[in-house]
Amino acid sequence: MTNKRQRIRNVLLTVVAAVCWPGDGAAQFFSKWWEAGGAGNCVAAYQPLFAADYASSLRDLSGNGNHITNGAAPSWSFSNGWEFVAANSTWLDTGVILPRSGKFVSGTLIVQFTNHTSTAENILCGLGPNHGFAAFMIMPNRYSSLRYANSQLATSTPVSHGNLAISYRTTYKNGIEDVSQIPDTGGTVPGNRIYIGASNNSGPAYYCTSKVRAFALYDVALTSNQVYAVSRAMTNIKPIPAGTIIVIPGK
Repeated sequence: MTNKRQRIRNVLLTVVAAVCWPGDGAAQFFSKWWEAGGAGNCVAAYQPLFAADYASSLRDLSGNGNHITNGAAPSWSFSNGWEFVAANSTWLDTGVILPRSGKFVSGTLIVQFTNHTSTAENILCGLGPNHGFAAFMIMPNRYSSLRYANSQLATSTPVSHGNLAISYRTTYKNGIEDVSQIPDTGGTVPGNRIYIGASNNSGPAYYCTSKVRAFALYDVALTSNQVYAVSRAMTNIKPIPAGTIIVIPGK
């Protein structure tokens, strides 16, 4: 390769570095929404919304290699992401175990979703039993209340769509602090892997009906400003603009 061609190639790679990643012989558009606001220590990030295909939606975009390889596959669509159906017992296993601080999970979970129609004992994501004691999970609408859990339960107004997060003992709804501190009255959260579309209660349980657009896990507690920034970035994920030049590094 001539020096001129090399310089052109390097410029193109620099320009598109923020909008493409190599995978399965093709480039997939994304922005690093999981790093918005300076959020660090992301251990897994998934973007089924606007993914190239179902296989691409399972790839961990954070670079940590936590690609999803286990579960009962939900339906997938470009415009909705993963489409979980409780009646079909669909779920996905992130393979990630977040760190603990005493009885609590000390990391952060953030999920962007829509069309959540489950209204009983259905868990959108997490681990542990559905009653919430000694669990780390989110139930957007269980019997007319939004329920978060990290060892103990915290409740709020139910939702059917939006962005929800747990960062250590603080919960967030659409990037805004919802419950300032989950009570210190529950049991110790088990060291299970985190599931999406259901809870990992020593295996998949409490399946939900919901469409998940993006999902991220961090091994630290994010600040309120970081949660807000990531939440906004997840909400504003866009497909690749028509006519965008995509360059695959190494090709």
